[in-house]
Amino acid sequence: MLEMEYHRVKKLRESLGYSLKEFASLLGITGADMYEYETEKIMSYEMIEKIKNLDCGNGQHINIDWLQTGDGTMFLE
Repeated sequence: MLEMEYHRVKKLRESLGYSLKEFASLLGITGADMYEYETEKIMSYEMIEKIKNLDCGNGQHINIDWLQTGDGTMFLE
């Protein structure tokens, strides 16, 4: 079964250790909007850019290719 983008958004959030509400706050959106992104809403270019620019710590960055397609690893050095 193909993993959808919205499943990867949730995996990313959980991997970073944030609650839904905390992650939404980092992205400047409501918890309700974050829930929609994690359950089937297609992300806009603006939302992808916000996620891309998150500081993951340890010099890691989010791999947008992974987020959008599932290819590669979740994080890039």
